[in-house]
Amino acid sequence: MAQLARSLALAALLAFAGLSAAEHCLPNDGTGCWPSQAEVTKLVDSLSSEAEVLLPTGPNADLYMSYATDTPGNSIKPSAPGLIVFPMNEGDVRKVVTFAAKYKIRLVGKCSGHDQLQRSNGYGVIQLVMTRGFRNISYNETDHTITFGAGNAHKDTYAFLAEKKRFAVGGTWAYVCPAGCLSNGCYGFFTKEFGTGADNVVGLRFMLFNGTTLNLDATGPHRDLFWAILGGGASSYGVLLGITAKTYPAPDTFIIMKVFLSIWPANMTAADGAPSVFTRFLTNLTWYQTVPPHISWQLDNQPDEQRVLLQISHTGRMAAEASYAELTDLIDEWTEGGYYIAHGPEFYTDVADFAVKNSGPSPPIRRVSQSIYVDADQEALDKVAGLWEMLYSEDFKSRLSGLDGAFQFWAQYRYGPGSAAGKAPHVARGMRTAMMEIAHENVWMKQADDMDRAPLSNQVKELMEPLGNSSYQNHCSSWASYNVYEDYKTRFYQNWEGLTAVKKKYDPCNLYVVQYGPGWDLPKATCSLSTPSTKRPPPKRSPPRRHLQA
Repeated sequence: MAQLARSLALAALLAFAGLSAAEHCLPNDGTGCWPSQAEVTKLVDSLSSEAEVLLPTGPNADLYMSYATDTPGNSIKPSAPGLIVFPMNEGDVRKVVTFAAKYKIRLVGKCSGHDQLQRSNGYGVIQLVMTRGFRNISYNETDHTITFGAGNAHKDTYAFLAEKKRFAVGGTWAYVCPAGCLSNGCYGFFTKEFGTGADNVVGLRFMLFNGTTLNLDATGPHRDLFWAILGGGASSYGVLLGITAKTYPAPDTFIIMKVFLSIWPANMTAADGAPSVFTRFLTNLTWYQTVPPHISWQLDNQPDEQRVLLQISHTGRMAAEASYAELTDLIDEWTEGGYYIAHGPEFYTDVADFAVKNSGPSPPIRRVSQSIYVDADQEALDKVAGLWEMLYSEDFKSRLSGLDGAFQFWAQYRYGPGSAAGKAPHVARGMRTAMMEIAHENVWMKQADDMDRAPLSNQVKELMEPLGNSSYQNHCSSWASYNVYEDYKTRFYQNWEGLTAVKKKYDPCNLYVVQYGPGWDLPKATCSLSTPSTKRPPPKRSPPRRHLQA
């Protein structure tokens, strides 16, 4: 009966919430809608003693800025939240989300960040940062699943499972939180064989805008919300609190083989009519399909050295000697073709060490990144080969001379039978059909270069867009009017209409909004739960039969 009562109460609240319409509240917008200092203080005092709230003014203003933007002097992306909260438990989250609903303030969830520099993508919002609380991790010995709080990074879950000789499918970057990675599917070392991270999730703990908590799975009464969160923009519907995912037996040894290959065969160039290493191997679909699914890699183009670097991951469950033999077979092929320069293996005993050591240095200060999924289609792959060969031309290199930082082109060969067979329905189409994801990163350090460097990415975007019509949103960053994706509804998701329906059902006030996420095209924070509606009430409906778990 208690569960039925909660279900009926939620249904009534959702119906009420959809009645009042107005623009969302912003600090200092002249309307007086933003809560007073006394009201904010009351919220802060009601939270647990370990929780922390950062404000743009006062003694913690510098710490606020470090979490709100990538750097205080960003001349292109000045957006910052009105309030940053580090909740420690579900009670803290519930108080913050109901506070936001009361004052019609947008909410944005954040763990590792909204882009590769951990920046906030919202202005005037309340930002919930989950990294201090929600760090619990447990393992079920019966069904071999892992359950972890939304504040954990991949390195935390990987290290926990390493002790049990298991692994979970997640991202390649150790310091990224799975909670954010899953919002766009999440791929990594094991995706080519076992699918995306989203395909391997079996349960979610989630909080709606009014503080109601739900336990979600693929078959329950709220399976529409479950699948929308996994690939359809997790922060667009509420607050993700916890995740339960499948795990698999880990190999005794993980291997990274770093291989350098020349662009043209030894003592030959394009003028000799020789095939590049791209057309012969790396964009050759027939050749790629012969590579086992437990072998994947990242490709880094290095035009200054006239070579590519492959960081090959071997994740097969076999003896180290057999794994190494499979990798040397690849090297033999490249050697016979005349492209081999050098290689070196690295051996790891667990996936946590594997991920941490291959995550690279800390991110630089300023970055614009772009992503394109390239289908397993030879015509599309030939276009990629043409683009990459152009990178090594003297004409292109001259255009980049004198620029500080980096202008990088890389690719992730993490796709294959596992990703193609995945079941999460809303991930970008290319996550199912691609042979690879190619990406560009424009990296610089000086604020004075902002207005020159960001427009360069628009030019590269024009070169990349003909190669595919879907992208991995986690690798696409926008700065103001630069690197804008007008086709975001189809580029980043499948079934936008279905996602919008889920959005309206579970977040009728549109309080949870992230850039290019479901609800981005709708009025934001359109109702206050504390203000009676002046509109005509909706017609009476029979009570819903579906029960909500709390």
